[in-house]
Amino acid sequence: MALSLAGVPTEYVAADYAALDDRMRDHFDEQLRRIDDPTERNQLAESFTARPETMLAALEHLDDKYGGVEPYLLHGGLRATQADTLRARLTERQT
Repeated sequence: MALSLAGVPTEYVAADYAALDDRMRDHFDEQLRRIDDPTERNQLAESFTARPETMLAALEHLDDKYGGVEPYLLHGGLRATQADTLRARLTERQT
């Protein structure tokens, strides 16, 4: 959501989210090996994924229901000044 708030195009937000998949898999593989029930293990493995289409669907939902990420965050209690501050921090160039 922060990337969207900063104006990053949706396809890049989804790609960034998908990059988590490998890192998550390394972490969760050990936990999954401890589960004896193959059905439970497969269900959990599925929930431990970060697919780009998942993020695209989430962002589309926020667009459809709230008009985008920022209106959603404002609806949830983020103040406009906080959104502006976060956006500025995410987009300012470091020297």
